[in-house]
Amino acid sequence: MLRVLLATVLLVLAVGPAFAKLEIDKIEACYGRFGPVRKTTDFYPNEKVWYRFIVKGAKTDDEGTVDVDLTWKLLDANVKEVLSKKIPGKGLLAFGSDSFPAHLFFFAPDTAIAGEHTLVVTEKDNLSGEETSFEKKLNLKATEFAIVSPEFFYDAGYTVPAPVGGMVGQALHFRLLTIGFDRSPGKIDEELTVQVLDKDKKALMPKPLRMVTEQDDPKVVKESPTLEFGGWVTLNKAGDFTLRITVTDRNSKKTATFEAPVKIAAP
Repeated sequence: MLRVLLATVLLVLAVGPAFAKLEIDKIEACYGRFGPVRKTTDFYPNEKVWYRFIVKGAKTDDEGTVDVDLTWKLLDANVKEVLSKKIPGKGLLAFGSDSFPAHLFFFAPDTAIAGEHTLVVTEKDNLSGEETSFEKKLNLKATEFAIVSPEFFYDAGYTVPAPVGGMVGQALHFRLLTIGFDRSPGKIDEELTVQVLDKDKKALMPKPLRMVTEQDDPKVVKESPTLEFGGWVTLNKAGDFTLRITVTDRNSKKTATFEAPVKIAAP
């Protein structure tokens, strides 16, 4: 009888509930929180660096709330800490599950030495005590004329992040920075154009949207490492398109281009 009872106890323990291990999945470098995935991990000084990912296996309390700490640090080639931050987070998983999306961002410092850097990200579950982490190699480039930190929003105030697209009838707002422009003439002189392309890369607007920014205030010209542009387009047709943004530094005659796929759905 004792052997039978012992076997029953072991069987119950063997089929008891399994707890998922804390892990990080689907790690993506991206342009903005919901923007397109980056094709390269080359970054420039003053560029906004974004990573998004999914945290799985988090423990919840009796009310369905998670309690986690996200910690990240940026190390240079000599393993010296350049930047770091700890972000506590609590939240209700209203739709159940043990997973949730997370993200981080920071501006690449203009004081860092160009070359390879390492981003180390750690997620700690304060309820279970578990930790998990990942590392990504970043290449910090020397400053040159370029478009950096393009982001997309649902609103003109740039407060509600959006994917590159949406529903027919919505407006898609964008914001970006340029760096490395020529200031030697004592002025800043840049032109931005926006064009939408179809699947065959044919331009759909007879003339691209155009914006010119000029600045000749000596103090502003001297102390401005970046120049910001913003604009918007109305999503008037369902389908797959490409948004092409081009900025020209009219002092140096250099041009930089950013393209992103646009998906528009019918209501």
